[in-house]
Order: sequence, then structure tokens, then C-alpha cells
Amino acid sequence: MGQLELQHVKYLLGHGDDWTTWMTPREWFPVGSRSHWNVRIEERVLANLRVHLKQPVSRGSDVEPVIQGLVDSAVLNCNRYLVLCRIAPVSLRNGRDSLDPSVLAMMAHQSVAFIAAIAVANAMVALDEVDTGFGEGKNPSLPLVRFASVSRENVDALPLSNSVKLNIKNELKRMHAASDRGLWTDAPLWGVDPKILTRVSGDFDTPTSAAHCEPHLPLPDAYVEEIGTKSHWIIENLGPNILRVLSNFQNLWQEAHESKDDIRTVSDRCAAILKNEVWIDATGQVIEKLPFPLKLSQRGSHSKKTSNDETAISRGEIDADVSGPEHSTRTEAWPPRRAAQLFGLAKVLQGAHLFVAGLSTGSRNGEILTIERGAIRNAPDGTAFVNGRTYKLVRRHNGEWRDWPIPDLAVRAFVQQAKLIALMERLSPINPAKPMWSPAETTYRSNLWFGSGNRGRPATSTILAELLRHYSRSLGLEQQPGGQAIRLHRLRKTLARLVALAIVQAPKLLQDVFGHKNIEMTLYYILTDKALSAEIDEIVRELRIIRCSDDLTKFVTEGETQSSLGDLISFEGPNPPTAHRLHSDGFGGPAAASIRRAVAEQRQTAHRRSEDWGAESIRDLAEILTLGGTTWNLVRPGVMCTKSLNQFGPCNRKRGHPDPSSCQTSCDHRLEQAWLREEVDDCISQALEHWEFEIASQQELVAEFWAGQVRMHLGRFPDLEKKWRLDPRVELLVGSAGQ
Repeated sequence: MGQLELQHVKYLLGHGDDWTTWMTPREWFPVGSRSHWNVRIEERVLANLRVHLKQPVSRGSDVEPVIQGLVDSAVLNCNRYLVLCRIAPVSLRNGRDSLDPSVLAMMAHQSVAFIAAIAVANAMVALDEVDTGFGEGKNPSLPLVRFASVSRENVDALPLSNSVKLNIKNELKRMHAASDRGLWTDAPLWGVDPKILTRVSGDFDTPTSAAHCEPHLPLPDAYVEEIGTKSHWIIENLGPNILRVLSNFQNLWQEAHESKDDIRTVSDRCAAILKNEVWIDATGQVIEKLPFPLKLSQRGSHSKKTSNDETAISRGEIDADVSGPEHSTRTEAWPPRRAAQLFGLAKVLQGAHLFVAGLSTGSRNGEILTIERGAIRNAPDGTAFVNGRTYKLVRRHNGEWRDWPIPDLAVRAFVQQAKLIALMERLSPINPAKPMWSPAETTYRSNLWFGSGNRGRPATSTILAELLRHYSRSLGLEQQPGGQAIRLHRLRKTLARLVALAIVQAPKLLQDVFGHKNIEMTLYYILTDKALSAEIDEIVRELRIIRCSDDLTKFVTEGETQSSLGDLISFEGPNPPTAHRLHSDGFGGPAAASIRRAVAEQRQTAHRRSEDWGAESIRDLAEILTLGGTTWNLVRPGVMCTKSLNQFGPCNRKRGHPDPSSCQTSCDHRLEQAWLREEVDDCISQALEHWEFEIASQQELVAEFWAGQVRMHLGRFPDLEKKWRLDPRVELLVGSAGQ
């Protein structure tokens, strides 16, 4: 493809018509992305030649004509490769997807530009070897600038970090994979060259250890409890007070802007306002002291930041703290008395909002940055959702809208954060080097999170990470909980762990909440913690036993009104009775009779031993019936599977784990809750109506389908079967064989 055709294709793809620049629309980037929107490939190649490859590419201020020709050829190759990655299946992850535009922008800025620079340097070496006299006014035939000339040795020789070198090598690997598929011809050699003869035996090469990637770990339980409790108190009690005081500052900032007051005057007026403020908690009581210490920044964002430059607001007074080079101490009292302390509290409040939002939604960095002010939505049933975009695992450049269900505290956090940023962006920082702006001149923005310094600037992933670390320091918590710094993705893992420990069906639930495409990715999230697997298994077993105990309690309490104990167990044969006896416990399914028999036998055994039948007896029986918590699985709401691993089941037609998707109403291990009776009754009634309609329409095949529905639901509850057996339509469908 020539340059003109390439430029046209590139323009149609939305990356501009300038062949020296790789342009990407801003809306295609995730919020807070650090990728470059417009990458000047030519400038990047020349810069890499000068700085990293130490090549003399210019004479004075002009680039050598011969080198310019080589660079032009390299830029054309870069455009070809980037267009290929944009439309072809070149993903190293699965080999089926093209690359995201934001990834391509990062490649154009870094890895592809380095590969092109190395290829140009190799072409310059080739010119020297043939003695073409480049740079002496001659016009030699230029060698082709080929990416195939780049080797791993060339990359290793670059004075770059290991992470950048790894990115470049991955790009070489991608080129080689595209070449194997017939998509790219200018690919470097990857692996052993089959044309080179190698020795059968040789020196042993010590294999290099693979790069170790530390996974994100969930936060420790004690840490989550402490930071969660403090965050809840800050949001509920300090939040409304901070918003009220910041609102009172609006008029002060406007007057200071109009009268051009100096910093000292503004600070004194702020102190006067704070002196008259009364801080009230959520119950209406005055906050005389804080229930825990808070460390706040003493200086503005433009001063030197030192680890000692903090003041701690404690339970009634400020803890003695080192401040400044002379290590002087300060002792101050609650409530805050200066504007710097109030703004420090506002930053702490934003940290509390971010922690609650991250733990409630389990969203990624890029996703939580897309949540805007006023993103709360309410479903008809009252469930609150927050709306944002997701970019990962989505084949759309601008992401895809999705909703996260959130609890009441998270709703309050999002609403308060929207009010907080609206107030903070209208209050210019108190800085003697810059004039104060008017709150009325502030333009509306939609971003929900703000950074330090310019409060109107939208936050990025880096700012959010620093905000969480600052929030942890302000609360006086450990900086490396569990051996890792606190970051937003650890909140995502923490939510996965908490849900996995609380709900038996956690993987599927988390798959929906996290937006994963397959259950394997969710299971990886849950099982990253090596000690978590055993803990989850223990909790799941306990939940199964508890569920079985609840069901057995209903069998016992309701079954006491039935016939005598001897009548229940006086039968011969291995199978329990299946007569149309009506039971007040209301359970259905073939397994109900077996469970009634087990309860009766257990009560008779306790009676012979002169033991009382109570909660402990039910617990013991539940452990027996569930085999220590390995059975009693929830198939779907209201339907339980009591099949053990060594029992045969019609769902999978073998022993082993049951297959819930193939659960059948005739299975001996199926137990149905009493509240399903009304639904089953309605199903039989509607199926009979459809059957009559199809018979009248002479649609025999469809009518037979509805007849099968009647037969399937008929035996689920004995009392319903007795009721519907009196209907002549049912007798016609079932026939004498079902009697």
C-alpha cells in the first residue's frame, strides 16, 4: 500500500490525514488516561536517534538529507504497522482482537517509535559499510528501513528501563506473530533462525527468571474494619459541616476578589468565620471532640511537602507534632480554626467518599473516573444505581455505559462529593503568587473528583491513588496494609473477597458486578489470595449446613401435627412412601419424603436415649444430611439439590458434582420450598389453557408440548397433584398410567 492509500485509510479510521502524526480523538480515551492524543512519530524517531542511540542526525539545525529519507521511510512503516494493529487480529492475549486506540497511541509514542529509530540506525550502519559517503553531498540509493533488522540485542543495548525494554520486545513478538499469520512481512526474527546450523550440544545457558508480577491483594480484615468505620463517621458527621462552612466561604471569596484583599486579610476573615461555626453531628449534638485523631496538612499545595509538615487533630487537642526544620511543636484544639485546616478536612472527606465508592462498586480506576456529578439513578423498586463507563473487555472505543448497584452510604457519598467539588472548584487556593478568582467566574464541569492545586482540574488515576494514600495517612493507618500500598484496585479485590465469604454463589454474582466476560476471570480475582481458598470453602460449608438447618426446623415444627411417629416410619423396602399424604411443612419434590423419614428416625433415636430434641439435634442432623456441608446446593430460588458426590443423578447421569442446568422434577434428590406451590399451581393452570387453545387450533405438536408441561409440574407437590387429578383434562393427559 502506497503512502496516499495509507493516508486515506488512516483518515477513514479517524486518526487524521497527516502521515507524520498519529492522531486519536480525545473521546476515545478513558477518563484520566495518560496516553498521548497526538503523537508526532517523526519527532519521536529523531529524538530517539539523538538521545538514546547517540546518532549524529543533524548538521546545525537541519537534519541530514539522507537521514531524513531514512526517517521518512521509517515513519511510513510505522503508519502501516499502526493501521494494521488498528484493524487486524493482532492481540497477544487471544489473537482474535485488534488493539484499542488508546493502546495504539501509547505504542506510537514509545515502543514503535523506538523500533523505528533502531531500524534507521541499522540502515545508517549499512550505509557506512558500503561506503556511500552519506552526508558528503552525494545521493546514494538508500537502503530500505526494515523493522526486520531489529534484534533483541539492539533493544538490550538501549539505556532504557526494564519495563520499556519489555514493551519493545513484546511489540517485536507481536510483529512476528502477525508475520506467521500472513498479516505483516517486515517482522524481526523471534526465536531460533532455522537457516542457521546449530551445534547439537553446547554450553548450558542458564535460563533467566521470569519477571514477577505482584498481584493486587485484598485489604486485611482489621484494616477494612477500621478505615470503614472511620469513613462512615466522617461522611455522616463531618461531611454536612464541611459543606456548610465551604458554602459560607463563597461570599468571602467574592468580596476578597472585588476588593483585592491581601492573603493576611483573607486568612483573618476565614478564621473569624470558623470561630463562630458550631460543628454538629448526625444526631444533633455538638462535636466537642473527634472520636479519632486526624493528621492534616499545615501548608498549602505550593509549599515544600515534608513528612513532618502535618498537624494532628485529636480527641480534644492537637497531638504534639514535628513541624519545620527546627522540630517545633504545635498544640491546637478542635474545631479547625484556619482555612488550611478546613481545606485539609475537605480533602479527607473526599478520601472517605472515594473509599466508600470504590468498595461499594468494585470499579476499576478508569471506570470510577467516568462517574460524573448527578450519576445516581433509582430503579422502580427503589434500588440505587450509579452510572459510568467501562472500557476493559468492551469492543467500543468510547467505552460502554453500565450501572453499579450501590448501598445507601455510597449514595450519600456520591451526592456529598458532587456538592463538595462544586464548592471547592469555586474557591481559589490562597496563594500570594496568584490572584484570587471570583466564584461567579467558575465554569461548570462534570468531573466528580478533584486534585490538589488547581481544584477545577479533573483527577487522574495517579491523583486517585495518591488521594487514597493521603487519606490513609490522615487517619493514622498503616501505609502498607498486607505488604502493599492501598490503591483503588485493592478495594476491588477486597469487595470480591467479602462477597465470596458471604454468599455461596459469589463467583456468578461478582461476574455481573465486575462486568467480567467469563467466570474464570472472576475466580482468579477471588482466589489470588492463597489462604482464601480454604477460608471460602469453610464458609460455604457452614452456609450449606445453616441452610439445611433452617429447612429441617420447618420440617420439625410443622411436622408435629402429622400422624404418629410410628406411622411415619412403619414401612418396608428401601424407598420412602410416596402416597398422596398432605404435609403441613409444605415442602415438595421427591426428596421431601426422604427428609421427613430422616427427621422421624432421628427424633425416635433421641427419644430412646431420653434426650431432648432441640437446635443441637437439628444441627447434628444437618451435618449428616449435607455430609459436612458438601451437599444441599441451591439450584435456583426455591429448589435445593441434596445429591452427594457418590450418588447417581439424572442431571449428569453419573456420580459426582450435580449439573444444576439439567435439574429434573423427577429427581429423587430434588427438594422444593413451600412458597413455590402457588407458582406451580399457576403454571399448571396456564399450561392447561394453552393446551386447550392449541387443540382447538389443531396444532398437535404445540399442544403436546403444553401437555408435557402439565405432566412435569403435576408431581412436584402431592397436594397439588391430588387437586388437579380431579380435573378431567388432567386425567385425559396423564391417563391411567399415572394413577
